[in-house]
Amino acid sequence: MCVKYRLNGELSAGRKGSLRYMFRIPLLPMKNQNASFFICNMEKEVFILKQLYLTFKESVKESRRVQALVGVSLFTAMNIILSGYSIRIIPEVLTISFGSLATAASGFFFGPFLNGLAGIISDNLSYMIAPNGPWFPGWMINSMFTGFFYGMMFYRQPRVTLRRCIIARLGVVLVGNLLLNPLWMSLTMGNTFIYYLSVRIIKNIVAFPFEVAALYYVMQICVRIRNSKGMHRKPMTQSADKAEN
Repeated sequence: MCVKYRLNGELSAGRKGSLRYMFRIPLLPMKNQNASFFICNMEKEVFILKQLYLTFKESVKESRRVQALVGVSLFTAMNIILSGYSIRIIPEVLTISFGSLATAASGFFFGPFLNGLAGIISDNLSYMIAPNGPWFPGWMINSMFTGFFYGMMFYRQPRVTLRRCIIARLGVVLVGNLLLNPLWMSLTMGNTFIYYLSVRIIKNIVAFPFEVAALYYVMQICVRIRNSKGMHRKPMTQSADKAEN
């Protein structure tokens, strides 16, 4: 079956001679149920993209506030300090660092834009304070991605669920720890990407539940601080919970 379209986009009314057509568009048979499912999925994807855009747009406005700049600076300093400390639960297998928790808290309060810039600054400052090998820009990309992603996941959320914390930490682990880290190490240290991936994957799997638990705990503290200090702003045009569901 085909549908004829006029140049002005209207369907044919059955008149001949005066009508001109640009295309014949074949219509494949589709059940109503499948069509409804497809349309609902498209609407949900558009809604999520709109939410992400609004989140980033609002976070850019934070760069005009002096309090936000001071707050991000404090969290950046906290990140550098905490990154130097870690808990070795199982030597060479399970080591938990606390620097990323400061990054997540900063993203919760100030959003992805400032938090991504703070990741760049913290990586360079950390290298200047305690250089470890030659400087390589790839590690800066890791820090920027972590700050940006945490900001996109947590900024202006009325509440932070365990599910959101799992998704946020999973994104950082998959992209930062298991994709970018082995890539940069293969470029700078000589061995293959697969070698470094196989070394890191077990450590990240074992550490993941502990990291999620720590992240969830810190996010609940951030929510309480925001609510107690009256820092809760008006939500964006759409509810974040709707996107999460």
